[in-house]
Amino acid sequence: MASSRPSPALTRTIGGRLRVLREANGRTVQWAADRAGMSKSAWSRFELGEGWPGTVDLAQGLARVLRALGVDESQYHAVMTDVHKINTLGWFIVDLNSVDEQFALLLDYERIATSITDVVACTLPGIIQTRRYAEAVFTRGGVPAGRVAQRVEARLSRRRALDRDTMTLTAVIAESALHSPIAAADIMAEQLEEVVAVARQPNVIIRVLPTNAAMSLVDGGYLLLEFADDPPVAYADNVFGGMFLIDPTKVAHVVRQTRRLVAATLEPDQSIRLIRGALRKFRSRSKGA
Repeated sequence: MASSRPSPALTRTIGGRLRVLREANGRTVQWAADRAGMSKSAWSRFELGEGWPGTVDLAQGLARVLRALGVDESQYHAVMTDVHKINTLGWFIVDLNSVDEQFALLLDYERIATSITDVVACTLPGIIQTRRYAEAVFTRGGVPAGRVAQRVEARLSRRRALDRDTMTLTAVIAESALHSPIAAADIMAEQLEEVVAVARQPNVIIRVLPTNAAMSLVDGGYLLLEFADDPPVAYADNVFGGMFLIDPTKVAHVVRQTRRLVAATLEPDQSIRLIRGALRKFRSRSKGA
């Protein structure tokens, strides 16, 4: 498990998790660096996913910091197990009980991505969901009532990624998701209006996947995150947590699948016409309610 030169995906992922734990314990970057046996700047770069110094053993450095933070045994083994999974299997899961950690990691990836492809089969893209729609999604998805607000806030915070003109979002929306009554008609109308509005941004491309293509190609929603200098990463979440797929061979399959999906979608102008049609339907239902 020890590695003097861990992969960029590992340092970006584990570094983000260590930052969340460090901040939750009120510790400084210098404090963590001292216990890991490295400089403050080196530890800071690690937390940002920019590398781990080859002079420090990865497993030993992480173990020293985790022990010093006083994390419980389950947290300690979760992080160390994920190091092993990333190195040997190319994936790891953050469960629902670690939602802060899950979304912090996702935000870290989205913060530096140059391209995000959001493929959705049953709902509208999480990165452009409205508050009320997101509440309905999590509630209907079985998220415990006491955790809905937390997950909604985390989801809404993802919108900041769209403020970067160096990042392009391609949303691939299954046609059926436009008509699925996830929420009340007025909430659906509000959400579809938001999709149309976001589509006007120059770095956002909305594409609808027709029902016949969606049935044969989509097996659930996921994100494909691509970067300027690092290999791509895939991510999928559900009510139980989130899975990050990092193994280059496995992610290459996701990339090929995504290219096929995008090729099967309608052009953006056709897609927006379909979305406007669904919007009119929900507006009409809302007024008749």
